[in-house]
Amino acid sequence: MAAPVKYAYLKQQTWLFRRNDPKDAAMVLGVAALKQSLKTSDVATARVHAAEVNLLWESRVAQARQAATEAVSQPETSSLSVGWQGDPKEALARLRATLEASGVTKPQAFPALGKSEKISVRHSIVDDQRRFEAPPRHPQHPFTPGHYLGHFGHKRCLG
Repeated sequence: MAAPVKYAYLKQQTWLFRRNDPKDAAMVLGVAALKQSLKTSDVATARVHAAEVNLLWESRVAQARQAATEAVSQPETSSLSVGWQGDPKEALARLRATLEASGVTKPQAFPALGKSEKISVRHSIVDDQRRFEAPPRHPQHPFTPGHYLGHFGHKRCLG
């Protein structure tokens, strides 16, 4: 028997590559493993493709670890957070100015609904729910209470 292909397995006559990422790299990458089809059923070709994909996996893990060390080594104040630190009133004023500049206006309050309007809204909601409900089962289905009461209503069933 030939030596198995490292980090690869055969599934339905196609070789697949799977290698778990280390925990520190997985946190950066957002996935736990690299899974990829080698698109072959030949063992020799799968061995070559698995070696190539393994090199890609190693470079991917190295890049993720490098990105993690750079993120940890950076100071906490970034360009995004500097403008929002400090007095909350100033931050709120900047936010309002930005919204006004973008054309966003103050939302209008909804008028209060009267009793008759509330009832009509309630009826329209109920009508919508009825439209999407399943049709009722036949009333004489053998497992409905009506079936038993219709046939055995005059008798006492329990006790």
